[in-house]
Amino acid sequence: MGIVIVIDQEMEERYGGHTWMWRSCCLDKVAERFEMKECQGSKIVATKYNWCMTRDVGNLTITGKKRSMIRKGGLMYSQFYGMNKLQFDAMKHFLWGDRDDTMAMMALDEGYREALRATMGGRAVSMKACRQSYNHCGRRYLLGLRMNEDRSWGVREEHRMSLALVQAINAELHCRGDPEL
Repeated sequence: MGIVIVIDQEMEERYGGHTWMWRSCCLDKVAERFEMKECQGSKIVATKYNWCMTRDVGNLTITGKKRSMIRKGGLMYSQFYGMNKLQFDAMKHFLWGDRDDTMAMMALDEGYREALRATMGGRAVSMKACRQSYNHCGRRYLLGLRMNEDRSWGVREEHRMSLALVQAINAELHCRGDPEL
């Protein structure tokens, strides 16, 4: 079950796109609540990810240990993350592979590149090949930015749960008259 939180359409049309992000202090409070310290044996693994080397913005993944209360209750995995990376998604094609240093090489000056090559004992880097790689792969990245600059990017709260828990939630919502979520 996933919930995406975004700005309303009217405000977006009036003021332009906004990017929502989770604040680290709020994620800390969420992780603390999931610990359920009052219940013995409620160990969780809470993994925080800072966004772009920021201190105050990030994402969170929570997983219950095998015998934890949240796992026994049917909650397998919870995740809180920003949707802003979607504007760079190029049909799940990663722009540059793990071992492709194209962007790093393009950012270095010629003297530093040569010193790096001499130190490592490698071949000279072909800047023509780097530019071709950038033009081929980088265009996807730039198009994503330019085509989506007026859109808003929300945050997502995602919970993966057992079928029994989904059915219990569905039954509870039905008892409440199927409220609009």
